[in-house]
Amino acid sequence: MTKSFHDQAKVDVAQPVVAQETGANTLSPIWIVPLIAAIIGLWLIYQHYTTQGPLITITFNSAEGLEAKRTPIKYLDVKMGRVEKVEIDKESLRQVVVTARMVQDAENYLNNGTSFWVVRPRISLSGITGLQTLLSGSHIEMSSTVSDGETKTFFQGLEHPPLTPGGAPGLRIGLRAAEAGAVEAGSPVFYRGIKVGAVESRRLSENGKYVEFDVFIHAPHHHLVNSNTRFWNAGGIDVTANTEGLTLHSESLESLVLGGIAFMNPPRLKANVPVNSGALFTLYDTRTEAEIEPADGAMERLGYVLHFEESLRGLKVGAPVEHRGVQIGYVADIDIRYNAATGLFETPVLIFLDPQRIEWPVGTKVEDSLVTAKDNLPAAVERGMRARLQTGSLLTGALFVDLALIPDAKPVRIVEMDPYPVFPTVPGPFGQITAKATAVLDTLEALPLEELVSSASQLLKDVDTLVRVPATSEIGTGTEANAVMAQRRSAPLYRFVESMTSTLAGINALIGSHEDGQLPGNIAGSLRQLDATLKSIEILLQGDVTTSPLYYEFSTALQELTHAARAIRSLTETLENNPNAIIFGK
Repeated sequence: MTKSFHDQAKVDVAQPVVAQETGANTLSPIWIVPLIAAIIGLWLIYQHYTTQGPLITITFNSAEGLEAKRTPIKYLDVKMGRVEKVEIDKESLRQVVVTARMVQDAENYLNNGTSFWVVRPRISLSGITGLQTLLSGSHIEMSSTVSDGETKTFFQGLEHPPLTPGGAPGLRIGLRAAEAGAVEAGSPVFYRGIKVGAVESRRLSENGKYVEFDVFIHAPHHHLVNSNTRFWNAGGIDVTANTEGLTLHSESLESLVLGGIAFMNPPRLKANVPVNSGALFTLYDTRTEAEIEPADGAMERLGYVLHFEESLRGLKVGAPVEHRGVQIGYVADIDIRYNAATGLFETPVLIFLDPQRIEWPVGTKVEDSLVTAKDNLPAAVERGMRARLQTGSLLTGALFVDLALIPDAKPVRIVEMDPYPVFPTVPGPFGQITAKATAVLDTLEALPLEELVSSASQLLKDVDTLVRVPATSEIGTGTEANAVMAQRRSAPLYRFVESMTSTLAGINALIGSHEDGQLPGNIAGSLRQLDATLKSIEILLQGDVTTSPLYYEFSTALQELTHAARAIRSLTETLENNPNAIIFGK
């Protein structure tokens, strides 16, 4: 039987087989690519956060030239970070806070010695810097030294770049002066005319009494600085006038414009002790002051108050204080004040002593010399040390203070007062002479000279009345002459002279009648001298009271003594007020 086409097609077509789904075939292979991309992304994120450096904060007074996400931070022209954010300090409202992300290797450079400043074009007397930023833009420069200490994340930015690169070999010291003068940041430091360093900064001390400088001495010249080194202001022109003429001196043209500092190592008995970084020295105004004054570092001195009873004319502020001709200090102040307790005016003198000028026992440290001097001065006072005024120049009348050991001085002590103790004093040589002369004049002035002159005059009148021999013209003749002669013979003194004359005549007769004709030489001589004396007395007492030699001589002597006393007093007062009057006159 024949099959139809329909039946044949129905038989040949197979039934489809439906596959069963399993769990292993639910994830399509197409998801492998995004999965791998996600893993790589997470790895990159992990790498980014694990390799980036710390986040630091820097404060500046201004954000000039700084841009977030753009301004780089460089160290020796190598990029070390980037500014992430710039904002105003919300607490002070006077500074800007810069947040920067550093590279990972920068952690070792973020320490106490790290500094940051903005590099921008700057024009100053020392030169022009930062011109390269006109094209590349400003950036933050950093300097630091390698340190194993703790990593810092907060810094105060510098307004001016440091003059010395971080880590530069050399010595950093401090200088202290009474005034800044022409020395400023950037001023050079010279040694024998060669530039060996620079002034990094200047500021006012915390107590406001000094100006402090930070100075860096470059290697290898930093070995020239020791405990005896002395610094002075070398800016400008030093003018010296002497017998050879006028001398002008300047360290260099640079110091003439910028100011500068010079130092030297004068020969000293003290050993040169090396100093470490941070050592403090004194900056003197001139080289002359540096040569005279001690290199006392911290400028610590012993202050004492002196009270002199004599005139201070000629004593000036800055006058030296000496011991045996060696300067150990200076006069700092001279004042006048009213003492309510005594009702008198006082003239206290403030002096400062430099302990570093004295060579103390071996082993005494320089910083301990102040305490050593303070402990030993009371013992010196007990042995007779006193302060007195001495004349330094007869031409100018300048005075200075001399600390001398006075023999047999009255026992006194240093009186502790606030703010300075009182050091005992004695009058100077000129003061002693003046005091003695004044005492003599006071004694003479206290004498009743007028009464003495009056009494002496009356005495002479009485004596002259007794011995007066009238002249022939006054006697006349006859009865008047006999009366006058009788009055003369009745005078007691005249009778005494006649008696002595008669006695001498008898003695002469005795001498003439001696069997040998001679007496011992001493007796004969004495008799002759007695005879001559009596004759002199008789002649001396003759005449009128107004013309009597004795009266005239005695009166003249008293008048001359009075004039001399007045002249001496006037001379003493003149020399006391003006000592150089003895040379130049009034």
